[in-house]
Amino acid sequence: MAGDRSQSPVFPVDYFEHTGASLTFLLIDALAHEKESKAAPATLDAEQLRRILDHIDKNLDDKIEAGTLAGVARLSVTHFKRLFKATTGMTAGDYISRERIHKAQALLRQGDMTVADVAACCGFCDQGYMDRCFRRFCRCSPRDFLPKGRIVRKNGPDVQAKPGKTGHNGGTF
Repeated sequence: MAGDRSQSPVFPVDYFEHTGASLTFLLIDALAHEKESKAAPATLDAEQLRRILDHIDKNLDDKIEAGTLAGVARLSVTHFKRLFKATTGMTAGDYISRERIHKAQALLRQGDMTVADVAACCGFCDQGYMDRCFRRFCRCSPRDFLPKGRIVRKNGPDVQAKPGKTGHNGGTF
């Protein structure tokens, strides 16, 4: 009766014990990974962030590179970029541009400098780049800003580079 299917296959008892143990392990592992994914992302500690922001403030009129900021934070460049964005909600380049625009606004309000001079004092590579950044943050040109005196909002429009762009100054911030 080789073709008789009325009999059920015979499995050793330990087969079910191993299968049950394997399924239990997989369930526990899946639950553990679910908790890990819901954990808060890593961020910069307060001391690292203070050192980075102080460095940016002191060198706002100079070229600021990601490698330098990563060194200040004592991190690799990739890790620094990821943690800075997780901590502040913006990239380091966006933060630096925003701070440069704040400084440019203050200088423009004083009224004793040309727009080109303001661009040079604020660390922009040229007046055209400052004009583009100004339009992104303030939605007006630096010349239009002079009579209006508008201030960049803290929660202003996002500054996102187009895909494939490296930024001004040859890939620096």
